[in-house]
Amino acid sequence: MQENLKKAIRSLDVHGPSPRLFDDAMEAVFAYRRRQVLARRLPFMVVGLAASAVGVVYGAYAALRQASESGLLEFLSAAATDTGAVLSAWQSYLLAVVDALPVIQLAAVCAALFVFFALLRSVDRLITPPHSLTHA
Repeated sequence: MQENLKKAIRSLDVHGPSPRLFDDAMEAVFAYRRRQVLARRLPFMVVGLAASAVGVVYGAYAALRQASESGLLEFLSAAATDTGAVLSAWQSYLLAVVDALPVIQLAAVCAALFVFFALLRSVDRLITPPHSLTHA
């Protein structure tokens, strides 16, 4: 911040301040405030990102384990190998597949993914200055 202010003051000419002096000073103040906010919030967001990533991995592992224990994989392999039997009794087959789905684990994975992407968006908005998106 001090370097930007020094540069703005050095750019003064004999006739008075340049027209961009106020804009340069305000940009320096905004950049300093953004760095302060970034330093304050970023550690918590990184911890949240790591925790939600661990939650996604653990939830996916639990969902796959539950799917293999409930027989979902056998239902899917039967659909691929014996399509005639599946087509003749598709209603009972579909109910058995839905019954074998690990709903709670899949919901937990979806919730952890939602939290992960929400935190990732917050980190992106915190790091990317808003004026860099509108001015090219």
